[in-house]
Amino acid sequence: VMPIIQPEYLWKKSGRLKINNLEIMSIIDRKQIKYILGPTNEEVILNLVHNEIHSCKDLPIIFYQIQYKFRDEIRPCFGVIRAREFIMKDAYSFHSNKFSLQKTYNEIFHLYEKIFNYMKINFFVIQADTGFIGGDISHEFYARKISNCSETKNNAIEIAHIFQLGTKYSHPMKAYIKKDNKTELIMGCYGIGITRLIAAIIEQNNDQYGIKWPPIIAPFNVALLPVNFYSSVEVKNKTEYIYKKLLYYNVDTLLYDRKEYFGVMLHDIELIGIPNILIISKSNLNKGIIEYKDRINNTITLVNSNNIIQFLLKKNII
Repeated sequence: VMPIIQPEYLWKKSGRLKINNLEIMSIIDRKQIKYILGPTNEEVILNLVHNEIHSCKDLPIIFYQIQYKFRDEIRPCFGVIRAREFIMKDAYSFHSNKFSLQKTYNEIFHLYEKIFNYMKINFFVIQADTGFIGGDISHEFYARKISNCSETKNNAIEIAHIFQLGTKYSHPMKAYIKKDNKTELIMGCYGIGITRLIAAIIEQNNDQYGIKWPPIIAPFNVALLPVNFYSSVEVKNKTEYIYKKLLYYNVDTLLYDRKEYFGVMLHDIELIGIPNILIISKSNLNKGIIEYKDRINNTITLVNSNNIIQFLLKKNII
C-alpha cells in the first residue's frame, strides 16, 4: 500500500506537476511542506523501485495495490462513476527493455479481458490517448450503459486503463538500474477503477426491483428469508439447518433474521440483488416444500424441503 499523501517534490521532479495541476488536491503540513493527495502513483512507486532494484536480474517485476485515490474533478457526476474520491486497483511493472514491457503489457491486457469476462461484463477495448499519465501506447476498457450500444465513450463507462510508459518518468527522475547506472527503468502501469466497475455492473444488471448481481461477485450467493422466524419453531429449525449446511459448503449466505414483514424482507433482498433466494414459511413446510427464487431470471421453483441441498448442488450454487 503506497502513501496516500505524496511529497510534491516528486511531482516536480517528474515534470508532471505543472501539466496536471487542475486535478491535484494539495495540502500543506505544519512545517509548510507541500504534499498532494495521490491521484495516481507513478512517481512514488518509481522512487521506491529506483532505490531497491540493483540489477537487471531483478527485472521484470510488478507491484500492485488496491487503494483510495483523490482527484480534483472539475465536475464530479454520476454518483461513483466520476468522483473526487474513488477506489482503484493499480499496478506498475518495471523492465530493462521494451520487449519485456510489451510482453507484460500483453499479458495484463489479456488478463483484464479474462477478469471482465469472468465477471460477466459486457465490455469493449479501444486504443486510447495517454492523457495526463503519458507514455507511448495505452488501451481503455469500457463497459457498455446500454447492452448493444456502439463502441463509443457518451455510450459506456471506463473501467480500466493500461499504459506503456517507457521512460516517461524514469528519464526526468533519473531512475537508472544501479549496477550499470546507464539503463533507465522502463515502466508500465495498469489500473482498474473498482468503484466505477461496481457502478458499471449495476448499470448492466438491474430491473425495477433493484440490482441483479452476477453470482461470481455478489456480496452473498444465497439469501434465506424465513417467514415468522421468531414465532415458528419449524421455520426457525429448518432455516438454521439450511444455514449451517450452506456455511459447511462455504457458500456466502445471508440469513435475514430481522423482525420485518415478508414483503419488506423480499423487497430488501431483491434490491440488494442476491442471486439465489430461499423463502421458508410454515405453510410451505407443512406441504413439504421450500420456495426458491432465481433473482437473475426472476423465476420461482417449489423444491422438496428435504432435498433443498441436493437442489442447490445440481444448480452449481454449492
